[in-house]
Amino acid sequence: MMKLVRESDYVSALRELASRIGPSRADCVVGIKRSGLFPAVFLSHALTLPMFADGEIDAIPPSLGRVLLVDAVVRTGRSIDKVKRRLVRAGHSVQVAVLYKENASSYEVDFFLEAYPALVHFFYERLRWEPGEEAAKLAPLEPER
Repeated sequence: MMKLVRESDYVSALRELASRIGPSRADCVVGIKRSGLFPAVFLSHALTLPMFADGEIDAIPPSLGRVLLVDAVVRTGRSIDKVKRRLVRAGHSVQVAVLYKENASSYEVDFFLEAYPALVHFFYERLRWEPGEEAAKLAPLEPER
């Protein structure tokens, strides 16, 4: 059985996660590419913290030593662990927050809402965009000057 997280449930889940984390547990938020970026942006606003993408680790000032690493789900933990190791090597302490632990993942995270025994799919994963004939006729955007 698969869990489908609808848009309204997604926003509610992010609000609940922000309340569980609470203020002053971190100095900044780092979002893992793709599924972790929106939750990271949401949490950075809710917790009034600066936010970085996982590709910007070198740009995080040393004064922001406590990092909240964010992704939407954890399955195996490989993606999270890879980024977490980079953050630790850069001298940061790291706490991990996800919305869901998928397939009852055994990967340890500091904050999560629910461990779900199967796959978790989000509303945005069900959307498909396929350029049609009309889209192919559009002129490319002019570069900004």
